[in-house]
Amino acid sequence: GDFVIPNDLRRVFEEAFQYEKMSNGAFSPKAAGGFDLGAIGKGYAIDRAVEKLKGCGVTRFIISCGSTIYGSGTPIGKAFWPVTLRHPSEEKQEAVVLMDQAISTSGNYERSMMQNGVRTDHIIDPRSGLPVEGIASCSVIAKTATASDALSTAAFVLGESAGMALLEGREDVEGMIIGRNATSKTTGWCKSEIGPSRRSFLAMAAMLLIGLLLPFKAVGAVVYQTKEEGMRALWPTADRFDLNEIHLDDNQLQKTQALLGE
Repeated sequence: GDFVIPNDLRRVFEEAFQYEKMSNGAFSPKAAGGFDLGAIGKGYAIDRAVEKLKGCGVTRFIISCGSTIYGSGTPIGKAFWPVTLRHPSEEKQEAVVLMDQAISTSGNYERSMMQNGVRTDHIIDPRSGLPVEGIASCSVIAKTATASDALSTAAFVLGESAGMALLEGREDVEGMIIGRNATSKTTGWCKSEIGPSRRSFLAMAAMLLIGLLLPFKAVGAVVYQTKEEGMRALWPTADRFDLNEIHLDDNQLQKTQALLGE
């Protein structure tokens, strides 16, 4: 019979081709005579998980899949989801906040390829078929994980100048590009940074005040990438876990649910 394209596959390809047009080909789902959704598929999968969780009434949660993270609502008792970004070549770190937003980072410092004995970046410019050079990492905050995933790759491939122009031109998108010698940030990136700025302080204080004056019912949850990560969050001092041998009695189960905020 006729081949039917699954709805999710159709949707992710539609979005991928939109970002290809938006970036003038710096982002593309086409590769080596076929297709590769590696630079958008993870973000799209996270967005679908977000839809499912919110459809079940879950409003407070964070989903972490390595290079892409989505934070919904706020943690119980806190004003935002804090996320730490590691500098690709230095020990310093930068912290940002997520409130119904996603952040994705594309970089060449964790994954690479060997070609003819030479280590090269794993991110390929689809316009030339060559590894991208000159940029260490690009982080993008957006309303959806699909957007942050695709745009972080597109801006990385475009380079510092054209990449920043792409991000500055998008509504509800902020980004930071770390080059070989300098770091560039969109004009609104500072609003997402965790720091002593007056603007950030007032924004967080206003959220807390609204939460106190207008209480609402919400369900809290933390989504872990693996079962072992979930156990690690509950017992961080343990050396290892044998997941097949873990059995919780009623008291332990109650403690676990309390720690997870359920």
